Amino acid sequence: MNISQDYFDKWIKYLADELPDVNNKKAFLFSTAGISGKSKALKDHTKIREKLEAKGFMIVDEFQCKGLTQIASLDYLAE
Repeated sequence: MNISQDYFDKWIKYLADELPDVNNKKAFLFSTAGISGKSKALKDHTKIREKLEAKGFMIVDEFQCKGLTQIASLDYLAE
């Protein structure tokens, strides 16, 4: 099952909308991807980071590691 970017964006908006406003509460972002790395994580986390920061969260760090993908060529490249 591939999750489209549109679905992911809707999920991020829903998640962020359900969280309360806070005052400098620490948060850590993590995700998985077929191909991962620090610069890719920063790009992939942009929308959720912006929404959490707007709610008053302080992002202390971010991490992304290899995860399952349904695209065979990405599995091969990520090894």
